[in-house]
Amino acid sequence: MTANYSNKNGLVYPSGTTAARPSSVNNGFIYFNTTVGALQIYQNGSWYVLTNINAPGFGLRFFK
Repeated sequence: MTANYSNKNGLVYPSGTTAARPSSVNNGFIYFNTTVGALQIYQNGSWYVLTNINAPGFGLRFFK
């Protein structure tokens, strides 16, 4: 699975339900989970919700 860049509209990440998430991926793999409606990132055997906190000093944060 790979992200696609198409028509200069942005990245299109692999997507699907929680049950359909790939089980054999590398750390840093990003997936749009349609069950929870959010991007998730895989790290050390777990999936984390990727969210953006718009506050000074904060960037991307991971929530399990």
